[in-house]
Amino acid sequence: MTNEEPTIKAAPTTRRRRKSAGANGDTRPAIRLQGNEERLYYVAWESPDVKAALHSYECAQQMRDSISRKLCGGSTHVSVTDLAKSEAVLSEAKKGLAQIVARFPILERDPIFAAAVSHS
Repeated sequence: MTNEEPTIKAAPTTRRRRKSAGANGDTRPAIRLQGNEERLYYVAWESPDVKAALHSYECAQQMRDSISRKLCGGSTHVSVTDLAKSEAVLSEAKKGLAQIVARFPILERDPIFAAAVSHS
């Protein structure tokens, strides 16, 4: 046995680079179509009138639910006419959502829009 240190010589290797996302040549139309649909969906969702219609619908829904809970709890601060008014406002908001979906049919895949339009 000798006291010599073993030497390991490493050969330099080339570094491998990652392939880019589209480098494999797999550009099927279905994938591009899904990408286009997603882009259209998010563009429609970010539209100011869509956000405004959705906000008015959510506010009307919350108001109606609040009045309904107060009536069921026996409160005398609200009346049945308040509930009828809030339901009228809610139905107007649903009509607004239906008009938005008529302009942007891609929004039908959103559960809020689908529920509001199917019940109106």
